[in-house]
Amino acid sequence: MATITNNAIAAALTGKTSTPAGSAMGKGERPQAEIYLNIGLTIQVPNSETGEMEDVFLSLPYGLPVDTMNELVIRGNNAEWNQTAAARNDLLKALVQMGQSLEAGTGKAMANLGVQLYKRNEQKEAHADNNVMSQILAKLG
Repeated sequence: MATITNNAIAAALTGKTSTPAGSAMGKGERPQAEIYLNIGLTIQVPNSETGEMEDVFLSLPYGLPVDTMNELVIRGNNAEWNQTAAARNDLLKALVQMGQSLEAGTGKAMANLGVQLYKRNEQKEAHADNNVMSQILAKLG
């Protein structure tokens, strides 16, 4: 399982990576993202001029840049995982294509796009006393 660091989270939120200066990426910055997924909810607030209630999209502090997001690398022999990865890449391409059709400064509600709040499992360490490989190696020695 890959470990997600604060740098990886920051890179995902800002569209910037932290590669060493002088690398092939220059100062370690990705191209400026233009298309974002904003996660939030629609609330009603009074219009300051008319007093009438109007819908306003209240988003999280940062959007998820999609046009600078890397596609999953598909390799290996697990056909089910490869198909899922290909579908995830197709979703990314479709979102970028939809975003490119928007006028600058505008957004579009995505009724069929779901949002999942997820907490990862704790990483568990293998202990030598119950590790099958350690038991086998102990018998060989």
